[in-house]
Amino acid sequence: MGQTAIKNAQVLFYNDQLDELEELLPDLERDYPNHPVVMFFKGVFEQDALNALVSFEKVHKQFPDSQFADESLFRMGQYYYSTGDYSTARQVFQQFIRQYPQSGIIDRVQYLFCQSYYGEGKLDSSYMFLQAFVKNAQSSPFVNMAVMDLENEDLWKELEKNTKPAQPKPKPVPQTKEVYHYSIQIGAFSVQENAVKVKEKFQPDHYVEIREKQVRDRTFYAVWVGRFQDRESAMQYAHKHIDQYKIEYKIVKR
Repeated sequence: MGQTAIKNAQVLFYNDQLDELEELLPDLERDYPNHPVVMFFKGVFEQDALNALVSFEKVHKQFPDSQFADESLFRMGQYYYSTGDYSTARQVFQQFIRQYPQSGIIDRVQYLFCQSYYGEGKLDSSYMFLQAFVKNAQSSPFVNMAVMDLENEDLWKELEKNTKPAQPKPKPVPQTKEVYHYSIQIGAFSVQENAVKVKEKFQPDHYVEIREKQVRDRTFYAVWVGRFQDRESAMQYAHKHIDQYKIEYKIVKR
């Protein structure tokens, strides 16, 4: 009976029937409080991020070979990354890569590992690992995003300063109208249809556009949400409106 209830909960999770799963969770917690699957679901639905972190840590430490142990460790890294603790996030992602190299979300983890280096300000390491990721990983949306990162000169300006002589800054041009400098990129796809599907999902509630990017001889379709005058405004909007979707995003210059 117990295994049937757990399996039914897993089916709901994999079918994205989260409302139904959340209704079942109190009964599962009462009957199977120490089951790793139940502990993982408890973390998924926990409103307090720190309490969720505790649940994921228990799953990974106490049941490292269980079904959701890899995703629990990933969500731990995701928590530190979202709070700006890039050093701890990088260490968690590195542990994931060593411990779960065959995981179905390994490409996502490898990409965030590279991004964590960038968040720490270690641009040379970030650039090097992004190159290795693109070279060695299987094709995926995260590989596409890594390719676009490598081709985005704005990301590496500070790195270039250490290798090139300083150039005189151009005089600022007076602004006569409102100018938007940033957007939130929620995906980059080599197949246009996939970008359109993501756009349609977000379009009803947000300003969304698809930007076509040429990277060497390949075309990518980046999905951008919102238009903002500064990076801080974009980040505030992302925390309020995008975090709830549990997807990876980044602030990009328009």
